[in-house]
Amino acid sequence: MNLNQTALLKLAELCGVIGPIIALAFIAFAIAYSPWFNWYTNALSDLGVGEAALIFNLGLIVGGVLTTIFAIGMMQILRK
Repeated sequence: MNLNQTALLKLAELCGVIGPIIALAFIAFAIAYSPWFNWYTNALSDLGVGEAALIFNLGLIVGGVLTTIFAIGMMQILRK
């Protein structure tokens, strides 16, 4: 394994840890920013529209990109 592959795998490992943390943190911040949100009467996707939409959607996008990088790294590991 060369230096570039090692660096890619380390990046993938980091993304695997940070991706879900970022997504959950942004979701929690969107919930805190939306006093109308109620776990019993609203779906999480309701946060994707309105005043907290940018926070909620950005968290999902960034979390998804980081998780995709993690998945690519895992594919490289599992192929060997």
